[in-house]
Amino acid sequence: MALKALPTRSTRGSRMTRLLGQDAEADEAFWGQEAWQEESSDDAYSTEEEEMDVVDADFDAEERPDEEIHDAEQEENASRRRNTATVHHRMKTEKSDESHDAFA
Repeated sequence: MALKALPTRSTRGSRMTRLLGQDAEADEAFWGQEAWQEESSDDAYSTEEEEMDVVDADFDAEERPDEEIHDAEQEENASRRRNTATVHHRMKTEKSDESHDAFA
């Protein structure tokens, strides 16, 4: 694919050049602030030595589920199912009683 040759213009790129110049000035004004300058007291900066992380030897090993907790959850779920079944049974019984009363 051939590149098109653009006609010459005396103002081509002048806006971009002006914007880049303004941006460069803004960057210089920001980064040239005193807060960003190196200080001689920075050389004396030091940190404390960090301790190594201590991890249990069995950290990566999978744990067996706690049987007591899982048994309690299963009992709770079973009890909820019984309660739900009882409620549904009562509702059916009440509806059938109402329908018998309506025809009597």
